[in-house]
Amino acid sequence: MLINNLIEEINLILKNKNKIKLKLKKYKNINLYTYEISKNEINYDYVLSSLNIYLESFSNFVKKDKYIKILHYNNSQFYYVSINFDKVSINDINNNFVVISGPDGVGKSYYLNLIKSELESFDDVFFFGHHIKDYKKNISKIEKKKKYNNSFISSIKGLFLFKILVAFYTEYLYLKNINKIKLKNFNKIIILERFLFDRLVIFKLVNVFKINYIILSFFRFFSYKPKLYICLSDTPEKIYSRKKELTIENIKIYNDKLIILLKSNKINYELIELHNKKIIPIESIINSIIASNIFTLSKYIESHIIK
Repeated sequence: MLINNLIEEINLILKNKNKIKLKLKKYKNINLYTYEISKNEINYDYVLSSLNIYLESFSNFVKKDKYIKILHYNNSQFYYVSINFDKVSINDINNNFVVISGPDGVGKSYYLNLIKSELESFDDVFFFGHHIKDYKKNISKIEKKKKYNNSFISSIKGLFLFKILVAFYTEYLYLKNINKIKLKNFNKIIILERFLFDRLVIFKLVNVFKINYIILSFFRFFSYKPKLYICLSDTPEKIYSRKKELTIENIKIYNDKLIILLKSNKINYELIELHNKKIIPIESIINSIIASNIFTLSKYIESHIIK
C-alpha cells in the first residue's frame, strides 16, 4: 500500500535523528503519525525533496515551509501523517461545498449515505444534505396559498409579468435555502446532493422552465460556489430503468452540459464512471473530498483528536 511506503520512507529519512519525536495514535478508524522535528536537526527542503516521489501520488496533502500534512483514505481506514518543523497553527481553513451530482437514478443518495457512513469519525466537521429539502417545504406552502386565492390567480395567471414574478420568487427561495444551509453550517464541510448547476441543466433539458433558467443563470453570480463537483455517470439505460425523470437522450448529455457549466464557472470537478464496475469507487470519491478540504480536516484532527 502506497501510504505504508510513504511512512517507511519518512522513518528511514528521520532514522537516528535525536531531536525528532514520533507520536503514534489510533482514534476509531484514523491512524495518526505525528513527527515533531527540531529546526536544527534536519532541513525541511531535504525532507520534502526526498519525499516528493511519494507525495506526487497523493492529491490530498499540503506542504508549507513549517509542515507537511497528508490525509489518505484506504480500505475503510484513514491515515494522517503530520511532519512539523516548528510549532504551527493551521489557519487556512477552507470550508466549502462539495456536491454529489448526476441524473436521477445514477445513485447519488446511495453514494451520499455510503460516504456519510465512511466519514463517521469526522461527524463534527461534516454536514450532509439535499439542495432542495427545505425549499420544497416553502414551495408547498406557496401551492396551498394558490388554492385559497384561486379566483385571483386565475384572473392574472396568463400575464407574462406574473409568470416572471413567480419564477423570480421561486428561484429566490431556492437560493435562500442554499444560503440557510451555508449559514447554519458555516464551520463545517458541506456535502450536498445536487446544487444550482444541476438545476440549470435540468431546466435546459426539460425546456419548460425558460424563465426560471434565465433568472437562475443571473442569480448564480451571487451564490456560493462549490469547491468540488463529483459527477456520477452510468449507462443511460440503467439510469432510466431506475428513474424516469429525463429521457435516455437527455441522460446521455446531462454530464456533458453540466461539465460545460462547471468549466465556465471555474469549478473543480471529477467525473466518476460507474459503468459495469464491480468495485464501488468510494475510495476515489472520499480522497477527492479530503483533497479539497485538507486544511479543515487537518485542523480538526490536530485540535480535537491529537490535542
